[in-house]
This record gives sequence, C-alpha cells and structure tokens, in this order.
Amino acid sequence: MLSLMRNDLLHSHKQLLKNLEIFRDFLRKAPMIFSNFTLAVCNPMVNPLNNRFMDGQGYEYDETGNLTRDAQGRRFIYDGENKQVEVRDASICWKVLL
Repeated sequence: MLSLMRNDLLHSHKQLLKNLEIFRDFLRKAPMIFSNFTLAVCNPMVNPLNNRFMDGQGYEYDETGNLTRDAQGRRFIYDGENKQVEVRDASICWKVLL
C-alpha cells in the first residue's frame, strides 16, 4: 500500500515538474507572443466639460456626440435617430436587433 502511494506521489511530482517547465518556456516566449497586441484603455479618463473620453485614448465621436470608435478599434454605427444599429470589429459585424 505504501509503495502505491509513493509511486503516485512520485508520478505527481514528475508531472508537476513537467508542467512547471512548460510554464517557464511559455514565459520565456510570452514577449514575442504578445508583442503584436495593442493595449486597450480599461479605465479611460473622462472630460468633465463634455462628458466624453479625453483625447488620445483611441475613442472617436461623430458630430452628434455618438461614440463611433473605441480603444479596441470597434466601430459603432447609428441610424438617423442616433440609435446604435451595428458594431463592427476587424472580422465580425454584429447587428443590433430591436
């Protein structure tokens, strides 16, 4: 019985070391893997004078004040009544169903 427990423990320890080496390898490669991504602003600063996000954070507005592009590059489309009807990503387009 003790030999079975010892074998299980040894196997678990070897698996843990193998997983640790895989993780270390990932961390060594992480800067190369994630270098093509742009950082989105998670907590953008708001201009208290016009209640819009401050310039330079990747947000754009149309002349009526609708948000037309966010920091992640998504585009927002509005109808004639300024209701959002579509969200466009680089590869995906979502329609808003009313």
